[in-house]
Amino acid sequence: MKNQLESHLLVIAKILLHANSSFEVVKYFQSENENDAPIVKYEKVMNKFFHFTAVNFYRITIIELCKLYNHKEVFSLQKLLSEFENNKSYYGLLDHSEIKNLRKHLKENRLITEELITLRNSHYAHQDGDYLNYLSLSTSKVNQLLNVAKVIFNSIYGRVLEKSYNFDFPLGTPMDDLDFIMTRLKFYDEQYRIMEKEINDFIK
Repeated sequence: MKNQLESHLLVIAKILLHANSSFEVVKYFQSENENDAPIVKYEKVMNKFFHFTAVNFYRITIIELCKLYNHKEVFSLQKLLSEFENNKSYYGLLDHSEIKNLRKHLKENRLITEELITLRNSHYAHQDGDYLNYLSLSTSKVNQLLNVAKVIFNSIYGRVLEKSYNFDFPLGTPMDDLDFIMTRLKFYDEQYRIMEKEINDFIK
């Protein structure tokens, strides 16, 4: 039964990783980093492709989070906690006080969860009318839902399976490739400016 539970938890982990890594892209384009090269700052603001990319990664974040927070979804955190209460095969893996404490996290974020599900149901799951702008849920609220999901998941994963899962510094995420793109963009811009200066100096 633990093998079945671990398989279920790994699916949840992948959903959460997908949401988390997608939102890292969103935050990157929303942030103003003083260490960014001028060309990078310019492209983050002015490049419509990057804006479109960020907005759609935001969309992915919302859809993936709904899989964890909508109680009707197969891999919702609420259903997972209910399994430890109702599935005889899971009895004893988590005690009542642990389940109660984890449920408390969900209850404390009920209003944000309702906003999340409303956004998904009223827009992303049906109309998709406005695909060029961020909608409704703020960065701080999305971060809150991500952090709560990580706490619940790792509490169960660590307690039941004595393992941990790293969501914040995984390899092979979109941010890895984005960092590479921006590094190359900075490099080629610098090379262009050096060449431009040499040409201008030669003409003079």
